[in-house]
Amino acid sequence: MLNIEKHRNILIKILKNIYTDNSVGPILGFKGGTAALLFYNLNRFSVDLDFDLLDPEKEDFVFEKISKIISKYEILNYFGIPMKVMGKEDMFANKLVALSERIERANRDIYDIWFFLENGWPINRDLVERRTGIEFKDFIEGCIKKIEKVPNRFILAGMGELLNNEQKAWAKAKLKDETLFYLKAMLASK
Repeated sequence: MLNIEKHRNILIKILKNIYTDNSVGPILGFKGGTAALLFYNLNRFSVDLDFDLLDPEKEDFVFEKISKIISKYEILNYFGIPMKVMGKEDMFANKLVALSERIERANRDIYDIWFFLENGWPINRDLVERRTGIEFKDFIEGCIKKIEKVPNRFILAGMGELLNNEQKAWAKAKLKDETLFYLKAMLASK
């Protein structure tokens, strides 16, 4: 069973070590579910750390530094530590692309997309089109089709430990339908 508090502390420790290292912090853009949790009030737990490499020429250097950072685990506070965090519009765009690219569905992507839509996050349509090579409208139609194929009885697969009981009950009853409603409304408004 996932110990959320312990896992959260480890993630925070890793972030602290990355972003207090002036040789690596400035070239990593923090994004994804954990960034949304810590900085934009995503109301579910996230288990991993996602980054954009802002200087592709330093890829080997970054992997070496990150390997050293994650080899030590010390629980430290993250308050007051400056981190480059991806903006909401790019985070939303990348989350949609992640949903479309995963061979196996990640229902936490559906949950996050619902959260972003529910909270009126802007989306970087150009980023979606650049990453996918697909016109935004056609891309959203593809996301809708992918989500429609998810059986309701499996909506919690891969994220049951990330939600509390109230969130689980809501997700089982409404997550898929509400996400589809918002995505279809997005299409209708453009």
